[in-house]
Amino acid sequence: MKHMFDCAILDEEDHHVREKKALFKKADLILIAACLLAAALLAVCFARRRSPGASVNFLYDGITLKTAALNTGLSSTDQAAAEDGYYLITYRDDVTAVEYCADMPDLHFPEYISYNLVSVQNGAVSVEAADCKDQICVHHKPVSMAGESIVCLPHRLVVEIAGMKEAAGGAPDGVAR
Repeated sequence: MKHMFDCAILDEEDHHVREKKALFKKADLILIAACLLAAALLAVCFARRRSPGASVNFLYDGITLKTAALNTGLSSTDQAAAEDGYYLITYRDDVTAVEYCADMPDLHFPEYISYNLVSVQNGAVSVEAADCKDQICVHHKPVSMAGESIVCLPHRLVVEIAGMKEAAGGAPDGVAR
């Protein structure tokens, strides 16, 4: 005849056996360490490949409106070619214009004209002001490395940094068909 407490004793012994099992096996720890090491190596490789930007492109709906040189990494003879200052991009109906300003321009416009004010200073590019509702482009950190960009979706504006290869008209990395 079975005692009524036998079941409880077996469950308690089974519980102690489960507690003694390791949370991770040795192979699991080796796999986790290998993945972390691979991730660290990839991060170092990508960080070393980053290069300072050579120019900034202003694109509206994918069409380049203007390209301006950045002064980061330029020799002293090319320093004069760098165009630090402000770029005022205005939108009215289907007309988009980019105007260079050495100093901060006045931003009082009629309500039917939209704008973005982009600052280019010492090789860093940022959106200083915009009249879009979300202001994500204004709060974005300044960009200066090749491949970085700032996007203003309401105005369909992309401000992207091009590296030396792209600024010199280099060939694309590949073509998709």
